[in-house]
Amino acid sequence: TFRIMVADDVVMLRKGVLNMLSGVFSDCPISISTACTAEDMLRAVSRNPFDLIICDNLFHHDASKLRRIECSKEEGSLGRPSVFLDGETLRNRKLVREKINQFFKEERFTLEEGDGEMTGLEAILKLEKDQSLQYPKPILMLLSGNSLDVPSESGVIVRQKPLKQNEFIEVFEESAPKLLATGMCNEDCLGMELCQESSTASGMSDSTSTDSDADGPECLSEMSAAVPVVNRHGSQIFVSHQF
Repeated sequence: TFRIMVADDVVMLRKGVLNMLSGVFSDCPISISTACTAEDMLRAVSRNPFDLIICDNLFHHDASKLRRIECSKEEGSLGRPSVFLDGETLRNRKLVREKINQFFKEERFTLEEGDGEMTGLEAILKLEKDQSLQYPKPILMLLSGNSLDVPSESGVIVRQKPLKQNEFIEVFEESAPKLLATGMCNEDCLGMELCQESSTASGMSDSTSTDSDADGPECLSEMSAAVPVVNRHGSQIFVSHQF
């Protein structure tokens, strides 16, 4: 299961991101939780494992309109809700909408005095530098209505709103060199060997095909090798190609 945290102060924007993600992960099971402030997101990440954080930059929440959970109950059954969508559910858009709507009826957050003062950028950069996290560090994505600059050596993905479904994979592909260079992701050599073995087996099974059919796949396998790219949890994010 790929675990995602979405942090935004506007419920309709949180719901929009969840709907977008349900379209991107059409086969991979996902579990999505939400946060209403940068501080709330940090508290959640300190107590729960996530593969990906998608965080807004500015927060102006109204605590009086939000359901509260105690920090000590974060991990329990009465703690922060999440919506789980498996492959079968993701292929049924009506069921996806029903599950997401039910999730937002149960949405709860940790709320403390002073919440909302920290920006998403500050929280994300703090997470990136934090070496004391209980769980492996997730991939960090910052969404903002304005253009934001992060240090060139940072592994944070920065994208202006809105992030559309057909742009999501492209964003990760564009960020691949940065994610690998900063150690936020790594190439899975074992996975590469399995891909090569699969490719070899496929080539053997195709040896009886016509010459015109064989040219394409054979040329491609000679030119490049598929390399699974995984995050620090070991979850595969995408496949890069080495030429």
